Amino acid sequence: MVLKTKTEYQLKSKLEQNQQKNDVFAKIRSFLENKIQYLSLINTQGKIEIIFGNEIVSDPQRKEMLGMSIRLQNSLQKDFDNEFGLIDHIIIEREHLRFFLLPYSAYVILAVTGKHVKSMNIINKIKKIKWSDIL
Repeated sequence: MVLKTKTEYQLKSKLEQNQQKNDVFAKIRSFLENKIQYLSLINTQGKIEIIFGNEIVSDPQRKEMLGMSIRLQNSLQKDFDNEFGLIDHIIIEREHLRFFLLPYSAYVILAVTGKHVKSMNIINKIKKIKWSDIL
C-alpha cells in the first residue's frame, strides 16, 4: 500500500481539476466552434485561464483589465441574489460584438460572437455541458 503525502494528493487533485476544466472547455468549443470568435474561463481573481479563438485584446494589461472587469460585474450582480435570484447569464452588446457571461461556481465563462449570432442558441448550447465537471 502506497501512502501519499498531503502535497502529492493536493497536486494530483489540482491536476485532475485542471483536466476536468480542459475537458469541459473542449466540449463547449466543439459545440460552438463555427459561431464563436472567442471563449475563455475567468477565475475568481479575474484571470483569464483558458482561451479559444482570436485574442480580442492583445495588450496584456488591457486583457487583465477585461478579466477583472467581468469578474467585478459578476460579483456586483451577486450582491442582489437574495432579492432577485441567481444570475443565469449576462449579455453585453457592443457595436460589432456580443459578449455572453455565464457564471458558474468559481468561474465566469466568457463567449464572444458577432452580432448576427442568436443569443439563446449560444446560451442554450453552453448550458448543455455538464457543469458539475468544473470544480
